[in-house]
Amino acid sequence: MRNALVIFLCLLVFSSCKRSKSDDSKEVSSSIDKRKLINFEILEGDAAKVKIITDTKEGYFEDVRGLEMSIQMGKEWDENLGRQEVFIEYLDYLQEDVGSFTESEKKLMMAMEDTINVLLKDVKKEWIFPDIYLVKLNTKCYGNGVYYTRDNGIYIPYDQLVDARVDDLITVFLHEIFHIMSRYSESFRKEAYSLIGFQPVDGKLNFPKSLDDRIFLNPDGVDMAYAITLETDDPSNEPIQAIPVIHSNSPNYMESKPSFFGYIQFDLFRITPNQGGFEVHIGEDAGGMKSPDIDNLYYPSFFEQIYDNTQYIIHPDEIMADNFMFAIFAKNNIYQSEFSERGNQLIERFQNLLFN
Repeated sequence: MRNALVIFLCLLVFSSCKRSKSDDSKEVSSSIDKRKLINFEILEGDAAKVKIITDTKEGYFEDVRGLEMSIQMGKEWDENLGRQEVFIEYLDYLQEDVGSFTESEKKLMMAMEDTINVLLKDVKKEWIFPDIYLVKLNTKCYGNGVYYTRDNGIYIPYDQLVDARVDDLITVFLHEIFHIMSRYSESFRKEAYSLIGFQPVDGKLNFPKSLDDRIFLNPDGVDMAYAITLETDDPSNEPIQAIPVIHSNSPNYMESKPSFFGYIQFDLFRITPNQGGFEVHIGEDAGGMKSPDIDNLYYPSFFEQIYDNTQYIIHPDEIMADNFMFAIFAKNNIYQSEFSERGNQLIERFQNLLFN
């Protein structure tokens, strides 16, 4: 699998490098740029610092909870301070996370751009968001190895660029590009989500405060208002609607647990209509952890609908981002993936949506 991918991508990179050395004509360069589906723009310095604290599409900064900001910064959450004081410190912390690309890394990003454009050539143009900016991270907030997107930007951890090649990065770049496509095309997002049983929730989600305070926002999919209908084999059990939520397994930051991902808990929570919105229901165990009140009998319905191609299931955008990458590789005959029969059916259905 990897050898075929390496050979294919090496040919693309070689073609890119050869072209850049021989193109002396501005007219030739201009015509090449016009044919591009996607254009990468590298941001550094003040421009990158402005972008990293800007979210015009999903309102991350309006919704991020004080507890999550504190955990990202590696400090205890003091409710007495108030959210605004923590928020101002958090914005400064984010801006400190901005790094600078080396010259070799910039060349790598341009080779990535060329490769991505070849791989996405058959994707319907209405789904593509063409302008994507790239920001390098010092990995202060989420830790090493963690990419994320915001607006039309991809935020790249510095450790993933050390001695990296195109074939090292291509899978994650395709994954992140799906997030941007999904964010900027509501129709595409709805159709993609529907392939795995998720439909938009028509109304506000009302979380109990004990859960709301602990919610973590996925920067790749801030909107949690997409529900899946779950059933059991027992006809006496009525179908329910549920939403996936990531939340903190601890009421506060602990020095003994410095990793952000050590705090993440994923659960499905039942929702019911209530006064023009939807009530999110929780249970509570002996340890005080807020837990869902969904019977285990409903979980097979969830896994049946989302298929089995990926274990990245914390949000429908993550499930479909992985399947987007699989669909792109399958379309380009880079390798034959080993999926179940059902998994291949999902990829085929997704390809019908993606391609001309």
